Amino acid sequence: MRTPLNFVNKDGHARFALHIAMYPSCDSFRLKFITTGSPIKVLVGEKDVYVNPHACIDMVAQYKKDGADVDVTMLPDAEHGWDVVGARHWKRSGQNYSKCRFVEVSPRVWVESKSGIKVEDEKGASAERKKALSQCMTFEVSGGYNPDAATKSFSMIADYIRTILKPADESQLRN
Repeated sequence: MRTPLNFVNKDGHARFALHIAMYPSCDSFRLKFITTGSPIKVLVGEKDVYVNPHACIDMVAQYKKDGADVDVTMLPDAEHGWDVVGARHWKRSGQNYSKCRFVEVSPRVWVESKSGIKVEDEKGASAERKKALSQCMTFEVSGGYNPDAATKSFSMIADYIRTILKPADESQLRN
């Protein structure tokens, strides 16, 4: 039997019932992943070269080990922006961090895995971070609409929301 849904955190503040990430950047692996306690669904595209879907799969596996309620689904033949209707395949110049992976090795100390460069300012503009990015960043981005992936992802999202928000006690449903 499912427990009743609770949309209030331990401090009495409202919290999200669930989280859904579509083609997220998965370039930073934290020592310990702390969540709101709400379930997380991650959707990635198999052919996404703007973000790295395999990094997301690795990240979700690690975060599950840390106790997070997180799941990832890879959509076949889907590129970045698979859900943007009318966005035919596109390719252009732009900063691409999909080959970068920053791993936290101690609190607030990160190592970029490709270069081995240690960074103490993971999202800032330190000289170390710039040097690490120069080793892993590329300058081409692409994506495009995929009607099959869009339909599948929207259906998965709807099913996920229905499953998570389904009352533990069916008598809570109203006409």
